[in-house]
Amino acid sequence: MIELKSIESYYWGLEFYSQTLLLQEQAWKKVCLEDHPGFILAGEVRPTITQGIRAQSSDIFNPQILAEKKDWKIFQVKRGGETTLHSPGQLVIYPIFNLKKLKLGVREYVSLLLRVSVETFRHFGVEVQSQLNPVGLFTNTGKIGFCGLQIKNGVSQHGLSLNIQNDLTLFNSIISCGMKSASYDKLQNNSKVQISPHNFFNHWAEKACLEGNLQKNQTLATNWSSRDSAFLKSFALEF
Repeated sequence: MIELKSIESYYWGLEFYSQTLLLQEQAWKKVCLEDHPGFILAGEVRPTITQGIRAQSSDIFNPQILAEKKDWKIFQVKRGGETTLHSPGQLVIYPIFNLKKLKLGVREYVSLLLRVSVETFRHFGVEVQSQLNPVGLFTNTGKIGFCGLQIKNGVSQHGLSLNIQNDLTLFNSIISCGMKSASYDKLQNNSKVQISPHNFFNHWAEKACLEGNLQKNQTLATNWSSRDSAFLKSFALEF
């Protein structure tokens, strides 16, 4: 079992997507090449459309919106899945773990990420259902969570994006995850209390490390948010 005290978390705030790719690549090298126990990286991303290995150019069917919003960027990435978008108010989570050491298959790992997310939404009073085909998280109103992974040398990259306070109308410019005419939801629509992406992440990370595959000793899970990565903090200064 991985000890919680050796897992490092880092909340990057609001960053450009290119910088988050750089962060997770550095974390991957630590886990893969230096035998680090693992990282959980998270934060918000400036307006970005990402296209996975199954994406189609036709998924972006409203390019004039992008032309009007010059700050939008498009990235082709090697994660699974199709097209989705990130914007401020949406929480992006990248767990960087060695799945071989955790003795987790990819399907089990996806189920773990979805289960932790369902439990965290429930903590904030929102009932969410998870699906593996198509993969995602859904309320009765629409899709609220997305999952796309890349497994390289047995170590996970990419992960989840969860709608917390983001502008859902932006999804009107793409076919997200191959779902035409899909509806979307966010935590803010279902809660009377304002919950920030950072606050949601603190609860998500704690629940993730309470799962049996990561740590059985629940007493070590206190004050998670204060345990940010010194390595990644020093790296972030180079942005």
